[in-house]
Amino acid sequence: MTNCVSVFTSILKSHFVFLTVLLFVFSSCRKEHSAESEPNIIPKNVLSKEDPDFASRLAAIKEKFYSDELEEKLIPNVKQDIVWIPDWENPNTQIVNDSVSYVLYPLIGKYSKNGKSEKAMLIGGKPYLMVKNEKEFYRAFYYSNDNSLQSMTNPTELKMDNFTGKLLLSSLTNRGNYLLDYVNGEVSYSYKDLQKRGAKKANGMRGKLSYIETQCHTEMRNCTFVSDWAGSCSGSIIVLFSPTCNWPQSICGTSFSLTDSSEITVCEDIWFPDPPTDPGSGGGGTGGTSTGYEVIINVTDPCILEGVRTSINARNTIREMLNATFTGSDFESRDVSFYDVTTLPNNIMGTTHPENTMVFTINLNKNVLPDRSKEYIVSTVYHEILHAYLMTKYPIGTDGKFIMSDDHAQMADEYIALLTGALKVAFPQIGLKDAWALSWGGLEATPYYNKKLSAAERTEIEKINSQHRKTAPVAERKGTYCN
Repeated sequence: MTNCVSVFTSILKSHFVFLTVLLFVFSSCRKEHSAESEPNIIPKNVLSKEDPDFASRLAAIKEKFYSDELEEKLIPNVKQDIVWIPDWENPNTQIVNDSVSYVLYPLIGKYSKNGKSEKAMLIGGKPYLMVKNEKEFYRAFYYSNDNSLQSMTNPTELKMDNFTGKLLLSSLTNRGNYLLDYVNGEVSYSYKDLQKRGAKKANGMRGKLSYIETQCHTEMRNCTFVSDWAGSCSGSIIVLFSPTCNWPQSICGTSFSLTDSSEITVCEDIWFPDPPTDPGSGGGGTGGTSTGYEVIINVTDPCILEGVRTSINARNTIREMLNATFTGSDFESRDVSFYDVTTLPNNIMGTTHPENTMVFTINLNKNVLPDRSKEYIVSTVYHEILHAYLMTKYPIGTDGKFIMSDDHAQMADEYIALLTGALKVAFPQIGLKDAWALSWGGLEATPYYNKKLSAAERTEIEKINSQHRKTAPVAERKGTYCN
């Protein structure tokens, strides 16, 4: 153990000057993110719970909503037996970047029963009043891609955490409609990619992601059905949303009547600038700051998803490398996409490969990683992020492709201290030796590992890595795990 620590200490000393210069470069190159680098600094032109005038600004939003008579835009156009009321007491605030913020208020469906106002049960979707930058008002309708709701015998309301489905945005002021696609709570890669291609084609040049085409051509029907009486399984009136307007079958022993219907032109192939993330299941929280449009997460396994989000959100140098290299709103910015896949062999935790000089894909092993500790998963993600970062530094050949070099050797020679420090930031409770050992994962074939580390150190690294898995003996198991 003493030998291990002494070696690690020498690594830290030998790389101190390098890391200092590296951090300085990242800080200099990313001055536009200086507000983000300080946890307590929030740009004043966005709405934040940290602002002393937060409550008064929310009150101003509510006052504007009623003074502009926008509540009339929420009245159903077929039957008025359901009244939609914003839940003003439970706003969900989100900061997307230094100039865009959102407030989302759940819309509560109220109906009259025995002279009392009762809350309806919402099935198949969830509506919100969405306010962008405290002045743009939208009806935001999240709905699932699952069409099996009409045959449910025990329906449940749509869960918004890590939402996957569609978001229909309808402006309450200019009649504009937008249809966005979401995967795990964020705008999907396919939706973003569609907007890029559309903007490039329209401009004939590299443009901005916030460019909006003027051609809206997708016709969409949108219907709301209300149960004729309280359902036997819910005890309340059921409101069922149907983007296809298919009449629902009996649910919980009750039939349904149409209460609202619309035929609208939707801008499905148009980028809605700076879209929100999902509002989550709770209220009163903040949605956090976006990591940038060009870091795209298409991960479905909850354990791996948590690891990816921890990796890109922890305030450390690797995150700065990721942001400095891949985020931004211009087309010259590179893209990196995360996927969890089942096609990798069990001894390969992840792979990184460039689709071209601008687009990178990171694949994470869905068969194996969920069995590993959170610390192990994050170390794997950091390893792959470092691959992507190093690839951006490769020279480009005459064929337009990267001239590849040995990433693993460079990682072992120059970046172990950086990987170790990043893990310590992401998991303050992890021991220095464990963080150091996990950082060697995937580098066992390098010259440094086999020639400069002692046999005892290599044995210790292998032991610690094997202990960070669910199948390790309980007495030896290390790390924290997903539920």
